[in-house]
Amino acid sequence: MAPAIVVPLDGSYFSEAILSHVATLAHGRPLRVVLLRVAPLPKDHISEEGRISTTAEKQRAEVEEDYLRYLRERELQIADPQVQTECHVRFGDAVEEILACARQAGALMIAMTTHGRTGLSRLLFGSVAAAVLRRSTVPVALYRPPGL
Repeated sequence: MAPAIVVPLDGSYFSEAILSHVATLAHGRPLRVVLLRVAPLPKDHISEEGRISTTAEKQRAEVEEDYLRYLRERELQIADPQVQTECHVRFGDAVEEILACARQAGALMIAMTTHGRTGLSRLLFGSVAAAVLRRSTVPVALYRPPGL
């Protein structure tokens, strides 16, 4: 199996800004591009009457279907027959799941966007990118789109 570049996406145009750069990097190389979307763990919804109105299992299936559709649409942005792509949806903590996906995919690197916050705003809002960078055992390429 070819080594992979894991690309976490959160559904925003901001996170998708990395895709053209990853496509350029992967072109003509024996690499896989693994598009990843992480969702929080679903919970059962309880109605006012105390009955389960939506099960976590049903919610998980719906989210997985929606997220896979989204990732398959993003695959088209890569649109390079020489680049093998995969789409993965995982559930749980974003940082933990990104790192787990990278390990399981045999990632050569993780490529993602960052807001590049510093100081107080970084403390208040946290940073998935910063946590991935700190904890990853493979290189992490961070891209900050212009205009931020």
